[in-house]
Parts: sequence; structure tokens; C-alpha cells
Amino acid sequence: MSGGEDPGKPPAISLRGVGIALGDGAALRSVSLDMPAGSLTAIVGPSGSGKTTLARLIAGQVQPDIGILTIGDSPVDTIKHDAMCLLVGIMPSTTSLFTDSIEANIRYPEAVPARTGTDPALLDAARRAGLHDWVSSLPDGYATELEESGGALSAGEKQRIGIARMLLRAPPVLLFDEPTSALDTDADRRVMDSLLALRGRHTIVVIAHRLSSVIRADRIAVMADGRIIDAGTHDELVARCALYQRLWAAQRQGGDHDQ
Repeated sequence: MSGGEDPGKPPAISLRGVGIALGDGAALRSVSLDMPAGSLTAIVGPSGSGKTTLARLIAGQVQPDIGILTIGDSPVDTIKHDAMCLLVGIMPSTTSLFTDSIEANIRYPEAVPARTGTDPALLDAARRAGLHDWVSSLPDGYATELEESGGALSAGEKQRIGIARMLLRAPPVLLFDEPTSALDTDADRRVMDSLLALRGRHTIVVIAHRLSSVIRADRIAVMADGRIIDAGTHDELVARCALYQRLWAAQRQGGDHDQ
């Protein structure tokens, strides 16, 4: 990785006038945003507003057509692929599972060193993901074999495995795309408590529809039509951002369901 960053330290992320054109339109339009090192930044907005495209950009899966994205001191187009994979971990909204044990699925990808049996780091990640009690209740525990794609697992169980996988890997930048959408409110709160506890050691980005998940974020950026229209704390946005006010009111009236 260029710029001489220490891959073990959380970097700041900065976007300056970033734009991406996909298909017939612009997926991102002149996006500028600062995410301080060790902070938790939430990205919210209606469906189709550009949240997932922004996540893919930060993860290095797409490149900006205009503007500059830097992670630490390095523009993303100067960071080699292998270094980017170690620097930024992304948990997509759908967790990919394969035919093997629960433990092996948590340890995926191969960049996580293989060990014999469970270990304290894996158990800690599973506990923080709200997974450990359920796995411990299974006859074979972490050795339980899963079917391809998770077969008989619920959406919430799959999501918890994905969260544990990311927490075990623990790259400097943690990027979560709808990490708790399949969890109930109590489980959502426990997972978000775990993510908030990682601030300072990691720079965290959370893409969210459920606003109550991220009201304690250091900063919330509100997207619409490929742009960031406002950014601030939950209280600041409730006071001044009309779109955030509408999203917040709609979710409270609807029992905090996703929009």
C-alpha cells in the first residue's frame, strides 16, 4: 500500500467531489464526506439513493469516475488489491455460506489463519455477534455442518455468522451493509453495542435503513439521488434535515421497520 500507512491502525476516509456513472445515470454525484480515523459513520437514505454504491466504492469494488477517495494518506487507485483486501472488510447485506462447519464459515476467508478447534478470538467474535448461545445449544456446537448457502438457517442466523466472520477478521476498516436487517430490535441493539465498542480500534462504516440502529453513530450522512444532502448527529439531523425527519417519523410510526 502506498503512503506508508500502518495496516494495523484505523485510517481516516475522505471523499472529495466523487462521482460514479453506472448505466444511463449517475450512481454518485459529487459526494464529499470525511470519516475520521476510529469513528463510526452511518450512511442512511431511501432505497436507490446510492448507499450500496458508496459502500462498494469504499471497499475498492468500483473506482470513481471523478473526484478523489483517500483511505489514510493514499488515493484508492494507488492501493494494491491485496493491500485493499487486508485494509477494508465488507459484510454485504447477504451472507455467503458454504458446506462446512459453522466454525469454518466464521473463519472464512482463508486470510484468517486456520486453527484446531475453537479459540478465544473466535468465541469472542461469536458472542459479540449474538451467535454463541445458539451455536452452543446445537449437539455438535461449532462443528455443526451447514448446507450450501445456509440451507435450514434463518436469515438472522446467517447474518450473525456474517457479523462474527467480520469481527474475527477485524481489518482496520469495517464496512457493514445492512448488518442487522434480519435481526429483531433487541438483537440489533446488542450487535450495534459491539460495533460501537470497536470505535478507536477500527474506522467503521454502517449502511442502514433502520435508523434506530445508528442513532449513536459519531456521524450520520443522509443520501438522496446519489448525493449526500446532510451529515451530522442524530439530534442535529432531526432538528434540521427534512428527509431525515420524514424517515425517522415513518419508522417510529411503523414500529421501526425498514423502509
